[in-house]
Amino acid sequence: MVLTAVLAAGAVVLVLLVMTKKAGAPVSAVLGMTTAVAAVAVAAARADSGALPAWWLPVAWLVSVLGVPLALADVRHRRLPDVLTLPAYPVVALTLALAALSGGGWRLAAGAVLGCLLFGGTHLIVHRLSAGGLGPGDVKLAGSFGAVLGAVGGLAPAVAAVLAAMVSAAAMVPMWLLRRIQQARGSGSSVRLPATETGALSLRSESRGELPNAIPADGARVPAPTGSAPLPTVAAPAPQTGPVHSRIRAGPLRVPYGPGLVLATWACAVFPAAGTGIA
Repeated sequence: MVLTAVLAAGAVVLVLLVMTKKAGAPVSAVLGMTTAVAAVAVAAARADSGALPAWWLPVAWLVSVLGVPLALADVRHRRLPDVLTLPAYPVVALTLALAALSGGGWRLAAGAVLGCLLFGGTHLIVHRLSAGGLGPGDVKLAGSFGAVLGAVGGLAPAVAAVLAAMVSAAAMVPMWLLRRIQQARGSGSSVRLPATETGALSLRSESRGELPNAIPADGARVPAPTGSAPLPTVAAPAPQTGPVHSRIRAGPLRVPYGPGLVLATWACAVFPAAGTGIA
């Protein structure tokens, strides 16, 4: 069982990684394959030992295979591609329907529907109120993974929400430090422009009615024609004498929420609490 699940996961994850690359969110194939295979191996080993029912393994397998590429894409590109979040709905619905028919019963199906509506709806409200703190991709992912959490039952949706928030908060510290280091490096590589010898360019008439000698690019002095009318003084732009820093203009620090949600859902699906109907 474990070998079959791992081999199937490797083949499917490879296709999903290609899809994310075409969607403009490429991630490391080695990291994606390794992480997904490890997550599937843990779920399959628990099902093989009897800790998880066999009819629930496809659900845990799907969370592992689908969640890893999404989590990696969110970490690297701060986005969850629609090419994976939108097809997740029918795939998750079909997998949960099979699990309900195979042993979960109507309670699992009802919990999945409620979980999708309540969990996804709650994240949609947070998205509306947070002014960009929670992206639309997070809301789409919350709907499909909320169905899995609702199928687990019990306090799984609440536990997953708290765990996802804790993971995101923990990731904020290294991200903030990394940004500060990048800004410090950018400020250190400043470029100082030399000051010009004069702050303005004066064009004035001489006693002989001539313009001051202009200095073209080749360095030769070209006398102005005689009899020309006096020209007004034209002020040149003020010279930049201060340092010009290569600053990193960064907006508000956005911590990816997707990895925390994926990890929380996977933990609840693979290690369900006692009394949830899965364990």
